[in-house]
Amino acid sequence: MARSAEPPDVMAGSSPAIVRFGVFELDVRTRELRKGGLKVRLPDQPFHVLALLLEQPNDLVTREALHQRLWPGDTFVEFDLSLNSAVRKLREALGDSAESPTFIETLPRRGYRFIAPVQRQPPSNGIPTVPDTGGGRLLSRVRVWWSVAGLLAIVAAVAMVPRAGGESTNKPTPPSSPSPQTRAVSPEAYDLFLKGQAAGGRVSYEGNLAAVSYYEQAIAKQPDFAKAHASLALAHIQFLFGGPLPPDEILPKAEKEARTALDLDDTQRDARRALIRVLTTYGDYAAADAQVDLLAKAGPSFESLSALVESLIHHRRFPEAVAAAKQAKKLDGLSVNASLWLARAYRAAGDHAQAITEYQQAALMEPRRSDVLFQLGATFALKGDLKSAIAKFEQALDLTTTRNPRILAYLAYAHARDGRTREARQILEDLIASRVRAYVSSFGIALLYDALGEKDAALAALERASSEHAMEFTWLDAYPRFTTLASEPRYQELIGAARR
Repeated sequence: MARSAEPPDVMAGSSPAIVRFGVFELDVRTRELRKGGLKVRLPDQPFHVLALLLEQPNDLVTREALHQRLWPGDTFVEFDLSLNSAVRKLREALGDSAESPTFIETLPRRGYRFIAPVQRQPPSNGIPTVPDTGGGRLLSRVRVWWSVAGLLAIVAAVAMVPRAGGESTNKPTPPSSPSPQTRAVSPEAYDLFLKGQAAGGRVSYEGNLAAVSYYEQAIAKQPDFAKAHASLALAHIQFLFGGPLPPDEILPKAEKEARTALDLDDTQRDARRALIRVLTTYGDYAAADAQVDLLAKAGPSFESLSALVESLIHHRRFPEAVAAAKQAKKLDGLSVNASLWLARAYRAAGDHAQAITEYQQAALMEPRRSDVLFQLGATFALKGDLKSAIAKFEQALDLTTTRNPRILAYLAYAHARDGRTREARQILEDLIASRVRAYVSSFGIALLYDALGEKDAALAALERASSEHAMEFTWLDAYPRFTTLASEPRYQELIGAARR
C-alpha cells in the first residue's frame, strides 16, 4: 500500500462548468453532483472518474488514461483496487450497474465509456438552481427555465399573509395568475396543493391516489382554488393509464374539475389540457379541437404544443405532428414528457427507430418510470421486435406494485405473437379473473384474443371496449395492429369511428 496524491483538477478551466445527463448534473467548479437539484454525495476519486468520462462521452477512456490523470507522476497506489473501488462508488451514486449500465459501460481490460446523452452549459452567473421537491412535471420545468427575473417575480409575490387580527406569518402565498379571476390562496390550501404535486410526481398509482387526496383537501379548505381543481382533473386523468378504475367513473370527475377550474380562471392550461383528454376519450373530437385552439391562443407553451401534437396525430398529419413535438422539446428540452411526445409523434409517423431513440432518452432521464418502459415495449412490438418488447414490458411490470393490467395484456399479446401461447393464455386467465376486483381494459383483452386467433372473442371484447370508452381508441397509433379481425366489417366500423 503506497501513498496517493490529490489528482489535478479534471476539466479545470474548461467550459462549460455544468454537465447534465439523465436526472443528474455535475458542477465541475464546485465538484458537486446533483440529482433533481438535490446534492448527491460523491467522494473525490469517483468525482474525478466521472469528470474524465464526461470529457469524452461515447468514447473509450482507457485504464491507463485514468491512471495518468488520477494518480500521476510518482503517486503509488494499488491501481486496480483503487480504480475498481472508485468506479463502484460512482455507480452507487448514480444508481447504475455494471451488468445493465445506464451511464457507465465497462470495456473489459480496456477501460470505461460514458454512454448516456450529455448536455453542457456555461456557468450560471449566479442564477440559483431551484431544488426539486418531488412536484413532478411542473416543478421540473420551473427548475430548468426560471430566469432571474422570474425568480424576482416569485419573491415579490411571496408576501406576508395577514392572519385574523392583523398578525402576519412567514408562509408564502403562491404566485398569482394574471387572470382577473385569480383568488388569493390560503397558506393551508397551498401547502396541501404542494403535497399533491409531490405525491403525483412519483408517477405511480399510489402516488396519484395520494395526490387526489391532497388536492381534495386543498379544495375543501378553499373551494375557489382554481389550480387545485385543474391538478385534480389531471390526477383523475392519470387513472386512465394505469389505475383500477373504469373510464366511466374517472371521466365525469375529471371533466367536472377541469370545467370548475376554467370557470374560476380560464387561463388554467392544465385544466384545458385535462378537458381535451376527456373530450377525446369520449370521442368528441370536434369539441376537443376547439379546446386545442383555445389553448393555442393563450400563447406557445408545452401544454398547447403537446395538445396540438395529439390532435395532429389523430388527424393523421404526421409530419406536422413531428414538427410540433420538436418545438415542444425546444421549450422543455430536459423534460421526460418532451421526449415522450416526440417519440409518440415519430411512432405515429412510422419512424420506429427515432421513436425508440427518444423513448430510450426518456428512460435514461427517469429509469424507474414504468410508463416510459411500457411505451418503449409497445414501440418494439409495433416494429415486430417481440423479444425486446417482452423484455421492456417485464421491466415495466417490475416497477409497478399493482401488476398493471394494461401492461400485462400487452405482455401477453407479445408472448402470443412470439409463439408462447401457454404464457399468453395464463395471463389472459389472470386478467379475466381480476376483472371482478378492478377495471381491466377490454381493448387489451381484444388484442390478446386477436393474437391467439380467436376472432369471435376478440370482436366481443372490442365491442365492450368501445362501450367502456377505453382510452386506447384515442391512441391507436401506439398499439399493435389487429390481424384476425382486420377484414371484419364491425371491426372496421369501430376503428373507423375512433379515427373520425
